[in-house]
Amino acid sequence: MSKHYHHHMHSNKKRLEENLLLELAQLSNEDVILDIGSGDGYYSFIFSKHAKKVYAIDKAYMDESLMNSLIQEGKEKGISNLEFWRKTFVKA
Repeated sequence: MSKHYHHHMHSNKKRLEENLLLELAQLSNEDVILDIGSGDGYYSFIFSKHAKKVYAIDKAYMDESLMNSLIQEGKEKGISNLEFWRKTFVKA
């Protein structure tokens, strides 16, 4: 199969996953989300399109370069309602 086909299938799978997640979460633009263990921010970025505020919490952000790259990605996407916290959940 072609690379294009695999990319298309992967893209469709991600879109279906995002739609299912949002359907289950039933988010409104007034919701505040705590994304605990947010890792690479995949879900945080999805939530930020549909919620009032998103707090992405992960101890992995102790690696400041990861957190800075996610903050930069948010700026490039024009997202202003997403904050990344370098903490464990217990300390948040």
